[in-house]
This record gives sequence, C-alpha cells and structure tokens, in this order.
Amino acid sequence: MDSFSEQIVKQGLDGKRLLIVIGTVLAAVAICAVTALFMLQMLIPTIALCGFGIYWIATSQSWEVEYAVTNGDIDIDRIIAKRDRKTIVRVRGQKIQSLLPVSKEILAKPYGRVVMAARSAHSATWCFTYKGKAGMTLVLFEPNEDVLKALRGGLPRLVQIETDRAMRTM
Repeated sequence: MDSFSEQIVKQGLDGKRLLIVIGTVLAAVAICAVTALFMLQMLIPTIALCGFGIYWIATSQSWEVEYAVTNGDIDIDRIIAKRDRKTIVRVRGQKIQSLLPVSKEILAKPYGRVVMAARSAHSATWCFTYKGKAGMTLVLFEPNEDVLKALRGGLPRLVQIETDRAMRTM
C-alpha cells in the first residue's frame, strides 16, 4: 500500500527580508528621482519598471517549504511567491542514516552540507542526515506528526529503533 504525507511551512517576513524590501523601495525612489531630474521623458517608463521591480523583489521574499513523504522517501521543495518551485532535498528513506530531534551535539558535528528547511534554526525540531554528493548532509526541518510517522516507515530498521527511542524521550 502506498503512503503519502505532506506539510507546508510558511516563512514569515523577518528582519533581513524586510530590509531587502525597504532597500528596494529606496533604490526605486532614487532611480525615479534621478530620472525626473535628467530625463523627464523617461519618467513614466522608469516608474513602471521600478514598480514591477519592487513587486517582484517584495513578493520573492515570501516563500514556503513543502515536505512530501511518499512511501518513506522525502522531497523537500522551496516554493517562492507561489510561482517558483525548487527541490532542495530529495532522498530515499533507506539512505537516511539518522532521524533525531535537533540538539547541540548534532549541530556541533562537521557536515559537508547543511540544509535549512525550517522557518529558522530555532524553530527546527528534527533533523536527519544522509550521505550525498557533498559528503554528509544535515537537514534541519520541523515536521508535523504525520510527516514524521510517514518518514519513519521508510527508514532502515536500526535508524527506526533509534528514532523511536528519541520519540519516547520527547
């Protein structure tokens, strides 16, 4: 029997993204002011282009992460402004070497690649590791219970036992 579970985690507007939007608006105003001073006939096209630029950059700061687990295999996609989808992790459940709650000990180890698939490092509740092209990869994410159970079903037996032990202690 096939199993499927998915979850979408929305990213809020944090300080960095807000600064990008404010900087874009200020740059557009400066461009329009310079155009008004030196090339008045180009003011309307400049305003239109700046308006579109502001819209594009501001909406690009809104993104969400989708976790999709199918038969124990996980795909994590970043969806930017509901117009662009990029796969950031795709791994078979059997390749996962650990699935544990986030801890300081796990974060202290060296990794070839760290993937942030949560709203922030502080909101990430679980992590898993697997061996990829860049070496050992750590993925930080915040799954709900359904996604966690679906992912657990595709793990190697020893990793399942380790994950069950961690779930009982939480």
